[in-house]
Amino acid sequence: MFYRTFRNVALAAVCASAVVSLGSTDITTFSSASAATMLNGKPMLEELSKGGYVIYMRHAKTDKSQKDTDVSNLENCATQRNLSEDGKKQAKLIADGLKKYGVAVDKVLSSPYCRAVDTAQIMFGHAEKAPGLRYLTRLNPSEAKESMAWIKSQFATSPGAGKNTILISHTANLKKTTGIWPKKSGDINVFKPNGDGTYTHVGAINAAAWPGLMG
Repeated sequence: MFYRTFRNVALAAVCASAVVSLGSTDITTFSSASAATMLNGKPMLEELSKGGYVIYMRHAKTDKSQKDTDVSNLENCATQRNLSEDGKKQAKLIADGLKKYGVAVDKVLSSPYCRAVDTAQIMFGHAEKAPGLRYLTRLNPSEAKESMAWIKSQFATSPGAGKNTILISHTANLKKTTGIWPKKSGDINVFKPNGDGTYTHVGAINAAAWPGLMG
């Protein structure tokens, strides 16, 4: 399971924070909760219902027969890998789950790739396209550095009272930024802004867990 895969990362991170430079004067410190306090599944959803978190979700399942053949114009979905029918159903299931557990949403920020925008639209009915969430592996080194810095700043920014910020993006972006790997489409990782420019990874929800969470 995804949660078990991450346990080794959490155990390694609990004793020391990783300090990452975002520039000459901007430092963001990232830490992880201990394996004993890391939340997943229902306990994580119950905590999210209180608000105050940043939710990073990898876009829903895609049609693997399609390829990103031209991403010079991300408004053109015909040249991109898009959501599959299963992906559309998965996005709706996750949206229904968040609603069931009373998870309130503040901002919804999405990668401008169609598969991420469509995931956000299905789940929340709207999305703000964020250049900082573009597919990291398609960016040059300077752009990638800027993207990672922006993502870290979002993790450290508190949402509105009682609500949560949603970021919908790609697997590489989170892995490169934090070392946390959302292996499956629809995997969620949750971050807590600490109010001092730092943030903590507090838990995850495996995409495969949702059917069991809806009972």
